Amino acid sequence: MNRKRRCFISTFSLLIFCAVFLSVISYSILGTKVKALAEEVSQEETEKIVYLTFDDGPTIVTKQILQVLQEEQVTGTFFVIGQLVEQNKIIAENAKNSGNALCVHTYTHEDKIYRNIETFMEDYHKCSGALKGLTGREVPKFMRFPGGSSTTMARKPVLKEIRGEVVDKGLYYVDWNITIDDSLARNKPVETLVSKFYREFKKNKKDRIVVLMHDSYYNKTTVPALKEIIKALKEDGYVFKNFNDIDDKELKILEERGLINKHEKKLDRQVNK
Repeated sequence: MNRKRRCFISTFSLLIFCAVFLSVISYSILGTKVKALAEEVSQEETEKIVYLTFDDGPTIVTKQILQVLQEEQVTGTFFVIGQLVEQNKIIAENAKNSGNALCVHTYTHEDKIYRNIETFMEDYHKCSGALKGLTGREVPKFMRFPGGSSTTMARKPVLKEIRGEVVDKGLYYVDWNITIDDSLARNKPVETLVSKFYREFKKNKKDRIVVLMHDSYYNKTTVPALKEIIKALKEDGYVFKNFNDIDDKELKILEERGLINKHEKKLDRQVNK
């Protein structure tokens, strides 16, 4: 009887030990997974990304901007004018080959493109065709309206219809949350552009920033200002990306921040659909 009892106690003790051991192991594994998940969430919440964007090129100013980007080892997104792509193919090719994104802005940048949906989409496809002729590839689905998605170049009802058409075509229109106002006058003083950036940056120091700048023939002072802007963003810990780097997760974040398709209802869409 005592032998059976000792055997029972030994077996019971072994089972308890195994249960405790497995609990410790499971807790350890679970703890590791929870910690890893927490670190991943924390990284997502703290990651700060900036998109440098340039409208109205390519021009000789674009060439100078590309040099600055290369020196700083960052890239940007160029929303191009189709006519200038055809006139300045070498500069546009250099932008593409340097790892930058080339996206549609407009073919002509004339007010008449906003007459109606047909005239706008005709202009869009001409610019898209100029880009495709340059790269030999499908054009990115990201575009920027001349004047932005709230432009006064078009009547509000017409602009609303055009925005809807763009989204229905599976495209994404890109706005911004920082501008240096370099398009309001020709070759504004560098210190004026940099001061404008710092004022906007102070108000919009967020996890996602899209900076609007211009690379037309009349934006020579944007080049030295860009150096200061990049320096400030680096010092604040921002990671530089362009619109070739957008995955579905980032797309959703940019939509939530009102930087992409900000006038539309949030849709469950994918970049590659």
